[in-house]
Amino acid sequence: MVNKVSMSHGLDVIVRFHDMRRIDELRRCIFSLVMQDYSPLTVHVVTQRFKETELHELKRALSVYQALAEGISLEIENFTAPEPVDARSVLINIGMSKAGRRYLALLDYDDTIYPEAYKHLISELDRSNSAIAFGGIAVKHVVICEDAALVLSKRREFVGTGLRDLFHMNFCPIHSFVLDRSKIDPADLFFESSLTKFEDYDFLLRICAKYTSSFAEISRIVGDYYFKDDGSNTVLTPATINAQSRMEWDAAGLFVERRKDALLVSLDVQDRLGVERRSSKLTVRQLVRE
Repeated sequence: MVNKVSMSHGLDVIVRFHDMRRIDELRRCIFSLVMQDYSPLTVHVVTQRFKETELHELKRALSVYQALAEGISLEIENFTAPEPVDARSVLINIGMSKAGRRYLALLDYDDTIYPEAYKHLISELDRSNSAIAFGGIAVKHVVICEDAALVLSKRREFVGTGLRDLFHMNFCPIHSFVLDRSKIDPADLFFESSLTKFEDYDFLLRICAKYTSSFAEISRIVGDYYFKDDGSNTVLTPATINAQSRMEWDAAGLFVERRKDALLVSLDVQDRLGVERRSSKLTVRQLVRE
């Protein structure tokens, strides 16, 4: 059942944050949000087991941004339970539970979004009558120094143009899209709490197989993904690869591949894709093979 609750046309953005040593990256992220052309906008910063002293420091560090723009508010939620140890998916779910506006976006603390991004993506949601709209993301390769992050290059690296490409392999980072909650069943707005790798791809597979999506703005760069040389990105690099990390990535990869085997593609999505022989039993895997 699609959410029929009347909502304001505002936007909620969820930012997960787990380490106060990364506060400078979070500041950059929040600054990109308060400079948005779209409002009203509520930023939900969701932290992982912060102590009271850390929460106080965080609130103090971010308080300056409240005065930078009208129509933008900032809320902080703290996850305190001992399990799961890596709560990155749970943090998203907490943010989603607090979201009350019509539109919803996600942004990791170490990435940024351009000022006009949400305005364009929300306009595309309305124009196309879609539940989710995507834009393009550029990759900045960064060297992390003691007191600075030096950008070595910026280019477009995520290759793909549409839904069939996404079903084959994820090319859409977590901040490349905006959701229209009025077109999505609230029961579908969650991340698998057990996943710490590919959690955003699993979410996109479920949403895009059931609800219509738009990639009309995919050629428009709407944000930056910071690929850092210190191994702090959630990707396999020479700095992070070991037997344990490889096993975790393999297990998560198997999870999403099995998801493709079982996940049905709705008739609405098949219509949007122009599938000739529509079937209520068509799976993502079968569609990819076609």
